[in-house]
Amino acid sequence: MCPVKRFATIPLVCALILAAACGNGGDEAEDLREEIERLETQLAEAAATVEALQAVGDDGGVYPPQVRDEFLAACIAERGPGQSTTAFWRYCTCTLEYLEAELSLSEFQQIEQRVLDGEDMPPELWDAVAACERHLR
Repeated sequence: MCPVKRFATIPLVCALILAAACGNGGDEAEDLREEIERLETQLAEAAATVEALQAVGDDGGVYPPQVRDEFLAACIAERGPGQSTTAFWRYCTCTLEYLEAELSLSEFQQIEQRVLDGEDMPPELWDAVAACERHLR
């Protein structure tokens, strides 16, 4: 369940409690109803935004920050002596962006696990290397 949806009723409950405690009259009650409607709209928009952000990376696009950070750290750690830090950073960033464009997050994670399990580097990773090795020259 989306965490925003779980707490969706909190502003409404607070507004109703305030209305009951203050004994709002007609105009104030109408203002309160309008405020509740405004809050419901904002909450629905926020929930849609959260769901959209959670979906990024599932069908391609930018991977979550932790995945990106771990990939870049591991890639840069492979820099050999005499290799430019700047050039290697560009190479690693290019490789990550290539993978994000070509693989969903779940596909990337499956490949990552296969490599961690000792399998040879799959063609998808070789394609990323080939597309980005120009940064190392």
